[in-house]
Amino acid sequence: MKRTVIALLTIVAVTILTAAHVWLWQSIVFLFAIDSLSVKWVLGVLFGMLAVGFLPTTYLVHVKENNFTSALYLGAAVWLGSALYIAIASAIALVCVWLFDVDEYRTVIAGVCMTLGLAYAGYGVWNAQFPRLKHVTLSAKKFPASWRGRTIVQ
Repeated sequence: MKRTVIALLTIVAVTILTAAHVWLWQSIVFLFAIDSLSVKWVLGVLFGMLAVGFLPTTYLVHVKENNFTSALYLGAAVWLGSALYIAIASAIALVCVWLFDVDEYRTVIAGVCMTLGLAYAGYGVWNAQFPRLKHVTLSAKKFPASWRGRTIVQ
């Protein structure tokens, strides 16, 4: 039963990730007016690998954590976070092109939106690697004695 549930959840997760990457691939091909079949294939293979890469790397780092598996997992996690902001940027660019009927400027609009999305993703990665710490000292009489001298991280 447990393995069936895990298999089903894995299939659902891979399906969602693959569908999101296919949509992202189609959006990028349309927005940047990519006509070259070879470029489409290279992007398709790359997006396909990135779509299914997160789950195996998560499993690998859980089963055998070392520098290699941790690096793979970090790369997949950073991509997944970046893909979210690229998808949001693509959606904004597509809405702008459709809403304002500016098809001839779609590559410029897409470039600006993608640059802002990637910059925001970079900002997120930076903040994850270097979190801001705030030290607060609490003094309350109602804390139990077992809590004295403890540190809480939130």
